[in-house]
Amino acid sequence: MAIVKEEKAERILKKRELKKTPVRHIVLQALIESPSALSQHEIEKKFVQHFDRITLYRTLRLFEEKGVVHRIYNSFGEAKYAICSEGCHEHAHSDHHVHFNCLKCKGTFCINEVHIPSFQLPKGFSPIHYNFSIEGLCKNCE
Repeated sequence: MAIVKEEKAERILKKRELKKTPVRHIVLQALIESPSALSQHEIEKKFVQHFDRITLYRTLRLFEEKGVVHRIYNSFGEAKYAICSEGCHEHAHSDHHVHFNCLKCKGTFCINEVHIPSFQLPKGFSPIHYNFSIEGLCKNCE
């Protein structure tokens, strides 16, 4: 299973034409392996010996720009990052799904099975980014 995840990380980097660096690979692996979205702080705590805060910040921003990850602000105002779907690409995210915020463990989960319905905004309004989230208890905290 670890080999499959390793290959997925390499495939994602190659598809987005990103050089494989140790930091990029480690961060990508962490996001692939995590059942929930991770904050910069959570990644930092896990791999503090491998890289510094600025390198991690730049890596996450690059991944977001290139459509590798999407950023979610949870109910607690914290930015979390999750792997994008195959449909995302540079400067255009197509991850239209619900995000679930657990009020107990503070986990943020992408719920791909629930798609956001289409909506029509009033004339003169143009959406750039939107996020639909649900709060409650995750399956582990229920």
